[in-house]
This record gives sequence, C-alpha cells and structure tokens, in this order.
Amino acid sequence: TKQLVMMFIGRMRTWPSGNQVRVVILDYDDNEHYRFCREKLEIPARKFKQSWDQIVFTGIGREPIKVKSVDQMAQVVAQTPGAIGYLPDFSEVKGGYHVISID
Repeated sequence: TKQLVMMFIGRMRTWPSGNQVRVVILDYDDNEHYRFCREKLEIPARKFKQSWDQIVFTGIGREPIKVKSVDQMAQVVAQTPGAIGYLPDFSEVKGGYHVISID
C-alpha cells in the first residue's frame, strides 16, 4: 500500500510494469477528497495540491485528472490506461477493476 500512496502523491510515476500512472481525483474542494487525503494518504489536502502544483510546474509530471463525482471517477479510471483513483465505498465498484484497500 505504500506504493499506492507514493503514486497518489506523485512520487512514483510508473507502475511496476513500466506503464505511466495517471492519478484521478475528485475536485480539490470535494469533502471526499479532503477525507481521502487526511485518512488514507495522511497529509492535508492543501499539501497534496501543493505537491502536485510543484510536480506540474517543474515539468516532472502531469496534473491529476479531476472529476466531479464518484460515478465519473469510476468511468475515467476504467477508460484511462494506467489510471488510479479512489472511491469512498467499495459497494460502488461494479466489475472490471482491481480494488485495493489502503488501510
């Protein structure tokens, strides 16, 4: 799970297979995004954004894909090669995904 956290915060930009990681997030001001940052990544949401702003500004990586809903998150992750995203509840996952819990 440490690798997953590193992917979400932009410190690990490729999957072990060599494919590029594409991070998908809810809007920065979404309550679920705040909760995910605080509870799963263990960083404040503002630090998450600052970290990605620096990665993008320096040209090291691409900005996370921002979506407006959990349904859109699931769609974008399913359609984007190398995508990683988060959902507040596993019951919202409907086939075709690898689900991993970050405890």
